[in-house]
Parts: sequence; structure tokens; C-alpha cells
Amino acid sequence: MSKRLFIFAAYDKDSIIDETLFYYLKKLSELGDIIFTMDNDNVSKNELNKIAKIPNVLSVMAKRHGEYDFGSYKRGYSYAKNHKILKNYDFIYFVNDSVYGPLFDLKPVLEKMESENAGNAWGMMGLHNTEKEQYGYPDHVQSWFVGIAGKICQESWFDEFMSNIKHQDSKEQVVWKYEIGLSQLLMEHNIQIGRLEEKICGLKIYNGPIKGIPFLKKLSIHNIPKTKNLLKIIPQDLQNAFMGSITRLELHKSPYTTIWKIKLFNKITILMFECKRDKSEYILWLFKLFPIKYLCYKK
Repeated sequence: MSKRLFIFAAYDKDSIIDETLFYYLKKLSELGDIIFTMDNDNVSKNELNKIAKIPNVLSVMAKRHGEYDFGSYKRGYSYAKNHKILKNYDFIYFVNDSVYGPLFDLKPVLEKMESENAGNAWGMMGLHNTEKEQYGYPDHVQSWFVGIAGKICQESWFDEFMSNIKHQDSKEQVVWKYEIGLSQLLMEHNIQIGRLEEKICGLKIYNGPIKGIPFLKKLSIHNIPKTKNLLKIIPQDLQNAFMGSITRLELHKSPYTTIWKIKLFNKITILMFECKRDKSEYILWLFKLFPIKYLCYKK
């Protein structure tokens, strides 16, 4: 059985430990050790004690740094390095709370992927630089769940990358410099990167659940017509927490604002152009049923 360390990055707009987050951490604790870092100030001791009570949690940190998830990954990695425990693990996982789950047993998924990618790295979802997937950025795996062999995390070039993570002005810059940058760095050092889902473009996870993927992306909720239908895939002991979380975070509401729309008889929307508030993504809708996405990540 592999020895695992999960370096977990979290953020909550209300500075609380959401019940869905507690569920996620508890499931991970059954599979390895956890270093928890939250990009929040003013998290009460009572909230942090919830995590401290979970088995196999080595450290709980909560401090606002504004460096997105990679800033939390850096702090968790530094804790592991400074306590000289990186060598104790077969795989180091960098995981964040941008998803709900796990939706089913995670153990066989990890065992399968660790076996297939022994000594290398793997992620849940990725984007391939192919003719069919022309999104304007290189091949990489999404950083919300990526596992890297422990021996790689002890290399000087990996340490240099992690130690030099700094605040970026936008999420898009974080994606380019750190999410894409990490995958490119691994490949430059001849590290093979596996994917749990090889055939489906990673962006599909923003449209809803994907068969075989044990997580549901939070930002996909608004794209699902009837949230209650999701309960069919949500574990029963997570359902109440799940419904409470999406209501509190208003995930059923679209993060897009309408730039313009063309209507027929002032009722039927023929074309509609929308933009995310951070201008990271634009969508042109046909009859508000068929989206064509334009991602605007910048180097």
C-alpha cells in the first residue's frame, strides 16, 4: 500500500469549515496524512478544531495570503520539507476544495493510478494540446487533484518551483505560471503525467459530472438544469451538506454577466454573449442551449 501525503488548499468566503469540506478531508484521512492550509483570516478556533479532530491531520494552518491555491500548496509543501517528512511518502498529492466528493470510493482509483504511474505523476483531468482541443495553452493536468511521486518532490528543481510561488494579479496568471507551469516543468524533466480520464477534455468537468471521475466541480453546478437530479450521484451521507453548501455559496447562480443578447419577439433568446466577472471566459450561447466557449487565459 502506498504511503500518501495530501497537501490540501482551501478557501471559504465565510471563513468556516463547510460540512462538505469536512467530509472530503475525512475520506482523505482514511487514505493518508493531511497538511491543511486555508487562505483565510479570522477562522475561529472552533472551526479549525473540526479539522484537528480528523485522524492523520499533521498540520492545520489558516492565514490570508492571497496567492490562490498554489500559495497554500507552497505553505503545505514547506511544512513537509521543514519537518523532513517528504521522504516518507510514495506520493505527494496537491488537492483543493474546488470540488465536491468523493462521490464513490477513492481508494481503488488511487491504487490504480499509482500503479500505472509509479515514480511519475498523474492528475484527475487534463487538457491535451491537440488539433481537436485548441484552447490556446499547452498540454497539462488540472491542479485541483494531482499526485506526484515523493522522490520527485525532493528534487532541487521541484523545490525551486514550489519555493518561488508568489502572488499573481489574476487567476489566469496563476493558471499559466503554476498550473500549466508545473506540468511543463515535470515533462521537461522527463516525468510522465498520467490522467484518470484520458479521452475527455478537462473542460468538460465544468459542465457537470463525468462518469468515472469521483468528484463534481463546484463551478459546474450552475450548468446543471435541476440540482436535485445530482442527488442521484451524491453519497447519501453527503446529501444534506451538499444541498446546504450550494445554497450558501449560491452556486446555482451563473457567474457570468450578459454582454448582449438577440431575442425573437422579445421572448426567445437566439444569441447571447456572456462574460465571467473576472473576464477569464466568454461564452456565446445559441438559443441559450448550446454554448461555445472562449477561454482567455494569458501568459
